[in-house]
Amino acid sequence: MKRILILIIMINTLLFSKEIFSNYQIKNIKTAMEVGESIILPNGENIKLILGTLNFLEGSAGQSSKNHYIIYKGKKIKIILGDLEDNMYNKRIFINYKGLKKRVRVQNIYKNVNFNKISLGDMQIQLRTAKRTIKQTPELIHIKHLIHNDNELIRALLHDKRLSYLIAGYYIKLCYIESQKRFKNIPEKSYKHLLHAISRYNGGWNNERYLSQFRKKREQVKQFL
Repeated sequence: MKRILILIIMINTLLFSKEIFSNYQIKNIKTAMEVGESIILPNGENIKLILGTLNFLEGSAGQSSKNHYIIYKGKKIKIILGDLEDNMYNKRIFINYKGLKKRVRVQNIYKNVNFNKISLGDMQIQLRTAKRTIKQTPELIHIKHLIHNDNELIRALLHDKRLSYLIAGYYIKLCYIESQKRFKNIPEKSYKHLLHAISRYNGGWNNERYLSQFRKKREQVKQFL
């Protein structure tokens, strides 16, 4: 009877996992966790689970089809950010024009898009956040040149997943250190600094709504430890 119960639990777990995660998500979460394992906080702990959870939480937001618009033959055409990402390299873009999907060359593709205000990639990082993190992190000196090249930094955040996860991970570490300096009444190795850092990743030092979402996702991601 005990074996049957264990078998039922295992089957339910597998079915549950399959329902929650796609193969694409699993691959990204595991890569993020690999990167997070190498990043050590001042309290001596790595951020393996934290970065994997943030990838799962923020990755869903990164797949959103936020609309942007371009002008083609005098007509306003709606496109999605994914199309813009492709256009960065190909200089051409698929658009729906008069009901037909065409691959055309588009001039001034970024005219109506302010990349400084867009969160980019699986980890939803803004350019200014990425630049600040690179500038203040000695471990990222090998990509310091990206601070002065927006196009290359955008490309890295959108397409170089491991690098994107690395920047996100060290941003968490910077937020943790900033919390230690800002909230001196809290012991240096208190878990509250980590909560502040996770909250700060999305905005604000005490973002309870985001922390609640993070905790739920973390329980799901724990199976990959």
